[in-house]
Amino acid sequence: MLLPFAAAALVASRTAQDATHLLASDGGSSPLQPATDSSRPRLREVLPHRRLARAAEELSEAPADAQPGCVVARNFMNTQYTVSIAVDGQSFWAVPDTGSFELLVPSSNCSQCTACEGNAKTTFPETDVHARSVRSHRVDIAFGQGNVVTRTVNAPVQVGGLSAPTQSLLLLEEINLSHYCDSSYDGVMGLGCRRNARDEDLEPSLLASMGIDDFSLCFGRYDADPGRLILGGGILGLQYSHVPVVGQRHWAVQLVGAAFASPSDAGRSGERTRSLTGALCATPPYCSAIVDSGTSLIAGPRQLVYALIDALHPQLEEDCSNVDQLPELEFAVGPPGASLPLRLSPEFYVLRTESTDADTDLPADPPAAPSAPPRQRCSLMFMELDMQDHTFGPVWILGAPFMRAYSTLFSRGEDGPTGGSVSPNPPAAARQIGFARIPNATNPCAGCPGSRGTSALAEASARGEVAGPPSVSLRHARLSLLAKWGSRAANTPAHIL
Repeated sequence: MLLPFAAAALVASRTAQDATHLLASDGGSSPLQPATDSSRPRLREVLPHRRLARAAEELSEAPADAQPGCVVARNFMNTQYTVSIAVDGQSFWAVPDTGSFELLVPSSNCSQCTACEGNAKTTFPETDVHARSVRSHRVDIAFGQGNVVTRTVNAPVQVGGLSAPTQSLLLLEEINLSHYCDSSYDGVMGLGCRRNARDEDLEPSLLASMGIDDFSLCFGRYDADPGRLILGGGILGLQYSHVPVVGQRHWAVQLVGAAFASPSDAGRSGERTRSLTGALCATPPYCSAIVDSGTSLIAGPRQLVYALIDALHPQLEEDCSNVDQLPELEFAVGPPGASLPLRLSPEFYVLRTESTDADTDLPADPPAAPSAPPRQRCSLMFMELDMQDHTFGPVWILGAPFMRAYSTLFSRGEDGPTGGSVSPNPPAAARQIGFARIPNATNPCAGCPGSRGTSALAEASARGEVAGPPSVSLRHARLSLLAKWGSRAANTPAHIL
């Protein structure tokens, strides 16, 4: 599940030695801290490319009649993606979250949900909960940003053109989560790989109730672009290569290499199995990676993330002047000896933020005129999250940046994946994840085909109003419920996957 947090992003450094001192902290005047009430962007503010943002907003609200299983994901600040769902006819904005299983929406009994000044959440009327479900009971959940108290209920749910007549879901009755009132979503739509909606409960998950065995998810690659969730398959015309899922709880794959590509690696990105020069996680016990649409950045164990940054040559200039000179970042996923290389160009692992001399601890430039615009500042889309699985080693999270580069097809394995095309010999594992790299100069993940706003988006692109790396609001970045394992499994292996 995705919840807002003050992201511990790793700020780019001119030297590898400096990189180890540039984690955002809770104190001081770092621009990565949560905004004060006076400086926090309102939910209706748009990113710099205004015409593109308007086109994306039109697209996010448009029905995709030609493809009932395709649902447009609304984009807020390139950190929060939400889809429109209906619970008993009531509309909610929910995060499509591959890192959790529950369907959660706010209850009318949740006083904290209705008290969000300027951003009151849509709530579900709980007047007849007990009449709907005689088995309704309380469920307490602990997340990385706090605790919630919920109650089970059964109600009809609709997502796009698909529906579940009596879906089991959780109503948020008490919520103690940091920055929830600043978020763009009401609830969370868990898309986890298990059949049951929750632990120790035989009620089916939303995917199981709808009979969905496979789905795909990806996000547009440019500022303010919406995303695309397809319930029932992948994007037609893309070639998906599959790797088996490891563990029992999450959409996780084995990670057998992580490194920035060296000149000797050039030209070999299409090989299914190859050696990655100087790679981390390349020897037993290897690592694992959870593919989580609910995490705004790329997360990994502190020691490994710093080692990866130290190996980046050249180092990223904070003023964004050498982004085009940076190498590709590669993750090798799948079984040792049969791994699949997944590569991210700099536009996908570098982010832009705006800063002024007043909110940075770096040496100040000569005073600028009051009307001077904020300076652009580039950072790496990494954050630390120490997790160690008992069987599959250190745990990484491949979040939203990864899903701007790849359409990801999740197969629960009951009927096999559909949509798009598959590798000639996909793995025989029951659950698997397929990856299809988005070709350059294309943007199929920015909404669903045939929806209103597509032509406006294309027009904005033709005017040159799109650029990478994206402008990301770290104040609104989110981390999934996996954050709760960070304190538990930092030094002691746990059964996370």
